[in-house]
Amino acid sequence: MTTMTDFLATRTADFPRMEQIDLDDAILAKLTGGDDSQRNVVWADRLAAYDPGEIEAFDVDDEVMGQIGVAYGMD
Repeated sequence: MTTMTDFLATRTADFPRMEQIDLDDAILAKLTGGDDSQRNVVWADRLAAYDPGEIEAFDVDDEVMGQIGVAYGMD
């Protein structure tokens, strides 16, 4: 990791979670030139696999938010 990357990673670790997510989105937008087409292709593939039952959906509140709550002491 470069010095600048290490510095940024260290500083952003203290950001509130939603600001970290916003920063991730901003960086991805810069890397893709603001074009979400690559992410859209991934989501389209996931939806195409979900419709015939090739993959399962899960409840975000139970699976994701519950794990975040446990990890960050929010339950």
